[in-house]
Amino acid sequence: SETDQLFGRLDDTIAGVRRLSAGQAGLLRIGMNGTAAFSHLPRIARVVKRALPDVALGIHADMLTPAQCEGLRDGTLEVGILRPPVLGRDLATAPFVSESLVLALPAKHRLVGKARISVSDLRDESWVCYSSPHSALNARVTRLCAGAGYTPRREHEAAGGSVLLALVAAGLGVAIVPEGVRSHPLQGVVFRDLPEAGTLDLVLGYRAGSDNPLVGVVVSLLTGS
Repeated sequence: SETDQLFGRLDDTIAGVRRLSAGQAGLLRIGMNGTAAFSHLPRIARVVKRALPDVALGIHADMLTPAQCEGLRDGTLEVGILRPPVLGRDLATAPFVSESLVLALPAKHRLVGKARISVSDLRDESWVCYSSPHSALNARVTRLCAGAGYTPRREHEAAGGSVLLALVAAGLGVAIVPEGVRSHPLQGVVFRDLPEAGTLDLVLGYRAGSDNPLVGVVVSLLTGS
């Protein structure tokens, strides 16, 4: 997959990053949204710790983009893994991964056994969405449903990805989530392909002109540059 290829390239850069970062140590605080923690945290932690064994990682998971931007600005985070757009010239971004989106259904949902599911099939469903008004996934749900001729019935909201999936598992609605989440099975949730959903990008965010030498090294490491 594209993600596997990316992390393969990251492994290839570790030796060079070690040379660049010789003697560096300290605490690196990384923010990430809930689904990024499900999908990418294990590999991120492995790659960073192999390249920078003296760096301690502080992981702040289940943070949506606005909260991560605030953390980058006030210095409580050094790096964020978030979804664009990131507003303001004081923050910089670098490409990370493009993720396919899939449908999350309660395990006993009527559509679980359907061979192919379309957005039109979801017209009468309750949706579990994010509580943030800036959620890129919410915007994608709205656009997809509008294209199928209806407005999604958003009956439940979640502040982060883990809560969103827990609400789906409880049978309270359906949701659209990044494909990487399906590699971590959750009791009560079934993931199904939904080709119409397309993809969403994740980027690395950091404070422009940061004087923390770890930031540049880690951004270089995680982007393979």
